[in-house]
This record gives sequence, C-alpha cells and structure tokens, in this order.
Amino acid sequence: MIVKALRERPMNMNELAKQLDLDFKTVKYHLDILREHGMVEKIGNGYGAVYVISKILQKYWNYLEQC
Repeated sequence: MIVKALRERPMNMNELAKQLDLDFKTVKYHLDILREHGMVEKIGNGYGAVYVISKILQKYWNYLEQC
C-alpha cells in the first residue's frame, strides 16, 4: 500500500498515514524498513521530509506487478 501510494506522488509520513488511513507510527515503522531495504528514499529532513520510491524499484515496477 505504501509503495503504491508513493508511486503516484512523493508524500511525507502524515500524508501517507492520512491517505492510507493508518496510524502515523505504523507508517513510520514500515517506511524505515522500506528505506533499510532500498525500496524508498527520503528527501529532506524533519516534518517536511518526503518519501519517493527508489530508482531501482521504479526500474523493475512493471515486472513486480506481474508477479
């Protein structure tokens, strides 16, 4: 869900939580894991930081959707 939402447009944690109807802490937890595994990238710092899907994930997106 998070990755699909970020594929549409970059968002900060609050936007993601609101759009996906999830708790902020849940979104933070999963974003941290996705960052550790190179699937999303963080742009900026603090409250205004936005997240985007990584270039490698963008490259293989169509393949992953077919799996």
